[in-house]
Amino acid sequence: MTLSLKRKVFSAILPGKILVFRGPSSGATLYLSFDDGPDPDVTPKLLDLLTLHNVKATFFCIGTCLQEEPELARRIVSEGHLLANHSMSHPIFSQLNFLGKKQELLQGDALVALHTGAKNNLFRAPRGDWSIGLLGYMFLKGIVGAHWSYDSEDFQKEAAQKIIDRLVSIPPAAGEILLFHDDDVRCVDALSSLLPKWKEDGFDFDTMQRFSPKKN
Repeated sequence: MTLSLKRKVFSAILPGKILVFRGPSSGATLYLSFDDGPDPDVTPKLLDLLTLHNVKATFFCIGTCLQEEPELARRIVSEGHLLANHSMSHPIFSQLNFLGKKQELLQGDALVALHTGAKNNLFRAPRGDWSIGLLGYMFLKGIVGAHWSYDSEDFQKEAAQKIIDRLVSIPPAAGEILLFHDDDVRCVDALSSLLPKWKEDGFDFDTMQRFSPKKN
């Protein structure tokens, strides 16, 4: 089964308390999320931009990056954003057995908790590569899988204007979980134009905290 087909199957059969793909379509809220940081060159510029537009977001961070950039992790939390787990080292999950995936999850969780002072309840698998075994384990541990419904495709490292043009031509709808990556400055350049436009269109922004189960 291809990764794309697996995602479609999981989105159709799994409830949101196990794996969330988007938020409620009522209202006008978007959920902005960033993977693969924090990055010392990109994340500070991104945080400045989010502050400028009074936007809160969710940062799915790699554990090794948290180890290298603890000050950025603290800044993310102190400025009201949600810090969450994107694995310890961002391996190719399809090449790991269950124990390998579990170790990546738990090590990343420990580093997130170190900076938030609380149990982590959201996890985004590298490349969105989910497995039933891992999701079952996460459910038992009270951790929700956090996917996305709107992919900026900024991982392709296109020019910022090309990203802007594509996302303007296919605008997000209320409840979308937006995927970006804070490991390249193109995301900041693109969002410098997109954030004010989306706010002018009537959207507000929130972290993905609402999808997290109660901490235990």
